[in-house]
Parts: sequence; C-alpha cells; structure tokens
Amino acid sequence: MFALNRLFMGLMLSALLVSACQPIQAPAQDQTPPVPQGLRPDAPPYAVRGSFAVGYQPLVSGEGTERPLEVSLWYPALNPTGEREEVTYDMKIKDATWVGDPQTVVYGHALLNAAVDDSQGPYPLVIYSHGFSGSAAGYSASAEHYASYGFIVLAPEHTEQFDPSWGDLWKSSIDRPADMKQTLDYAERLTAPGGDLAGLIDMEHVAVVGHSYGGYTALAMAGAQYDLAAYNARCAQVPADDWHSFLCTPLVPNEAAMAARAGLDPMPEGL
Repeated sequence: MFALNRLFMGLMLSALLVSACQPIQAPAQDQTPPVPQGLRPDAPPYAVRGSFAVGYQPLVSGEGTERPLEVSLWYPALNPTGEREEVTYDMKIKDATWVGDPQTVVYGHALLNAAVDDSQGPYPLVIYSHGFSGSAAGYSASAEHYASYGFIVLAPEHTEQFDPSWGDLWKSSIDRPADMKQTLDYAERLTAPGGDLAGLIDMEHVAVVGHSYGGYTALAMAGAQYDLAAYNARCAQVPADDWHSFLCTPLVPNEAAMAARAGLDPMPEGL
C-alpha cells in the first residue's frame, strides 16, 4: 500500500520541515505535563518536553540483505525509577574532505533500550529524514521531543557522502525516497503481530519530516516528481558563478543514470 508510483521526483532544498499524509495529533495523555523549566528557564511553551519518558534504540532494517539500512528509533518509554534520561549517540562524519577522526558523538536525553510505554498506544509515526551527508543523531533533539509527546520516530541513516563536486547528489536523489519507503515498510513489520512493537504504531497516522535535503526527501515521499524540462531550462539561465549552479552540475548530466537507478526504462518523458 505504500509503494511509490515513481522515485523520480521533485527537488526543493529550501524546505525545512515538510509533513505528508494525514494530519496527526498526539494521543490524549492522563499524565500531568511537566513544569515548563526544561534545559532553559526561559523556554517557550512549544520547547517544553512532553510527559512521556523517551526511549532510544539503534536498529537495522533489511539486515542480512543486499540493502541493510541503519534506522534510529525513538519512542514513548517507561521510566519507573525516575532514571535520568541520558544517552550518547554515535555519529559518523560523511565528508570526504574531513581531516581527523570521522566519528563523533552527540549527547542526548533518552533511555537506551528502555521498555516501551504501551499504555496509550498505538502511537502515530514520524519518519525523519536528515540533511544531505548528515546523520540522524544530529537531529536527535527534535526526535526526542516528538517522542516525549507520544510519537514513535524512525529515522533512516542515508548513506551519501559530501565532496566538493556533490558527486553523490544524483544517486541520493533516488536512494533517499527508497530509504524512506524501506523505513515505512519496516514500521509495518515492527507493529505487525509478533513484531517488536506489535500493535503500537498507528500506521493510519504517519508524517514524513525532513530538513534541507530531507525536505526534498519528504516531498518525494509524498509523490513530488522531477520536472526535467523546467529544471534544464532553469539551469540554462543560471550563470556559472551563481551559487545556485551547484544544484545543476551534479544532476543535469546524470538524468539517464538517475532514471536507470530508479528502475525507469526507458527514460520517461515529462513528469
């Protein structure tokens, strides 16, 4: 039911947060909301953490297949002893020009492998797409915040790498929507009878959220498509010294390769 009609889809890097599918709303909560103090005493109401404790698990979708995909999971959790929510996320630097240790860490506020709070499920699902050559761990603050309000969050780890030529951009344009579909299918398996989150994910209420190139990814997951004729016309008008040209150089010469990577044969005309 979630199969994409096409993976050949529209580009919008300026999108910061994009939601797709049905409107979603956090489930009603019986617990008393926290006092708005959080990490900063002047935090606005929307920055106040929700009433759920937050759990975190690193998972792998498609383990043992030709296309394994690392997926981060955040969820409403149980914390009966009032344990301090602390976790260290591993984050790989996906930058070919990086000098030094390619591994770094992000300190978060969650409980590693905590038990799921199943008292108010099923919970609506958020699938989160990080920015180009970024990492899900870099967006953990947002994911934790969603989970604290009663959402389950799955964030695939896109595998592209940055280099000055943006050589992975055309491949990532096709691979990222496929990553999101794989993550959505994975959520169905998790919540199916016998799954690790059996009955706890509300697959009728799903949001796709992304930042920067994750914004494009969210649009693509919602069904946006590349208008190659308009794209080429626009790129033909962009001077070589215009910073927008960096979006033209990696994509325009690779249209046929992108179509082949998406499994489209022959090369489509129009959208």
